[in-house]
Amino acid sequence: MKILIIDDNPAVRATLKIVLGNEFGEVVAAGDPRLIPALLGSGTLDAVVLDMNFDSSRLDGSDGLFWLERIKAAGDAPAVVLITAFGDVPLAVEAMKLGAEDFITKPWDNDILIEKLHKAIEKNRRTKTAARSVDNAREIERRDSIRSRMTLTELKLEHIRHVVAQCGGNLTAAAGQLGSRLPAFCTAASILCPSTSGAIWSGSGPSKAGDASGSPATNSSAPFKNYANGNFSSYGNSGGGGADAFAVYSRGQV
Repeated sequence: MKILIIDDNPAVRATLKIVLGNEFGEVVAAGDPRLIPALLGSGTLDAVVLDMNFDSSRLDGSDGLFWLERIKAAGDAPAVVLITAFGDVPLAVEAMKLGAEDFITKPWDNDILIEKLHKAIEKNRRTKTAARSVDNAREIERRDSIRSRMTLTELKLEHIRHVVAQCGGNLTAAAGQLGSRLPAFCTAASILCPSTSGAIWSGSGPSKAGDASGSPATNSSAPFKNYANGNFSSYGNSGGGGADAFAVYSRGQV
């Protein structure tokens, strides 16, 4: 784990580096809070130990609150444990409402500080996990809302595209998962390159499933009815009609 110490007192920084260095994998210390954005840029920090005051002419904790908000506004923000004077406890409690995980008062107990840091890091990780779960749930809800407004044709097309994507663009594998025995060229022309195919195919059609010879057939009604009824395995069972039906269907021309 990586810990960042921000305190303008060199003695405090040196002491904390020794104390925390024996417990955590890496400890970095800086006296100027203006370095915080650059130090956060790596995205590898687990926690920040932050002093509340940096301006000796203004010891109201506003510096600490300002930098706390900057830290928490960053993407993938680390845990923050504040260091405060004994009389600043109400201020530290207010800071926790702004996102700080915990605080410790001067002079501190080393064991308590280490315990607080471990708990703060764990709390921060749980919060991030919960936030990701909420984001995932919202994305699922958004997609479901979109699907609820789709027509049957659009839903089927969406399913086909999803299967093709799952197969990494392998159209033959996708056709297999869909239960289709259509030739791969038909799938490619219909799903991925609709602009390259004609509106309606005509000709004699492939003689059997997987046969890319010949030209597509004109009669598409029977196999398309099977497809519309969810019978994917009917592709190619009626000669070239299956290919024709799929080509027309996958361009939304139904």
